Amino acid sequence: PGFFDLHIHGAGGGTVLRSSSRDLETISKTVTRFGTTRFLATTCFEAGGNNQCLKRAADACGKSLGGAKIAGLYLEGPFINPLRKGMIPSEFITQPNEDLLNQIFDLTGPHLKMMTVAPELPGAHALIEKLLDRGVTVSFGHSDADYDQTLAGIAAGITHATHLFNGMRPIHHRDPGPIPALLQNDKITLELISDGAHVSPPIAKLISKLIPPERLCLITDGLELLGLPDGVFDHKGRTVHARNGSVRHGDGSLVGTTLGQSQLLSRFAQFTGWGIEQAVRAASITPKAAIGQADPADPLIQVGQIADLVLAKIEDDTLVVQKTFVDGQVVFERK
Repeated sequence: PGFFDLHIHGAGGGTVLRSSSRDLETISKTVTRFGTTRFLATTCFEAGGNNQCLKRAADACGKSLGGAKIAGLYLEGPFINPLRKGMIPSEFITQPNEDLLNQIFDLTGPHLKMMTVAPELPGAHALIEKLLDRGVTVSFGHSDADYDQTLAGIAAGITHATHLFNGMRPIHHRDPGPIPALLQNDKITLELISDGAHVSPPIAKLISKLIPPERLCLITDGLELLGLPDGVFDHKGRTVHARNGSVRHGDGSLVGTTLGQSQLLSRFAQFTGWGIEQAVRAASITPKAAIGQADPADPLIQVGQIADLVLAKIEDDTLVVQKTFVDGQVVFERK
């Protein structure tokens, strides 16, 4: 089945944050090299900012861009905790605010599919309820919530977690934090960036023992450097170094990954011993199920589905995409 990237900001030099028609087409075509056929255009919202990127990305949903199609929008914030902001700039962070949420709804229309929220913030639970009323999946992330606050967020309606381990408190045996609360609830789907840098291989292997493929979403969280070769680049005015799939600042701090979904699911299979079918499910059916567009137990391929398909072979334990089909049409073919 075609892969579904639930969480991607950019690829091939294009970024959703600008979301010009050229940017969106660049992302669309780049990700097909890695078997991605649909994705959620992921970005941030700036209170008082222009934010027309949201309108442009929303207008492109479902339309032909020459490659993978945009299946909806994913907002990483703005109602997140600045203590766990990661690479999200401060101007894209604000306290829960119903007026701002209504502005977001106006810009995105019916295309907002997922939003990351820190449930410990004052007023967060009321916004979670409004998001659920609009059919938006609410994701735990960029949060400093402890174990009990996470459970309260789940009770309020959170059903997903943004890039597990990253942007949240770590596990400690006397202060468990959010991760055990997320793992122990069978209704929670969990994103993972399986490049070996965002989460170490032993931790990836542990996760593979704790949850099934029906709960895991292998995402890229890709920036505009996804799909580009190793080298030195400018990223938001700072020099970054891409090597072996990881992008870092000069001080070693992690910026992102250059790997596509076929590469990331291959690494996850290598780290964990999962079969290719299990890893493929975590990159295709489960992400769609996380936003209500599939059932987690659906067959990987079945009659009646849209013909988003990948033809691939395994070389040196890595899935190498040969052809990618969107709506039954070839959008990528390896020469």
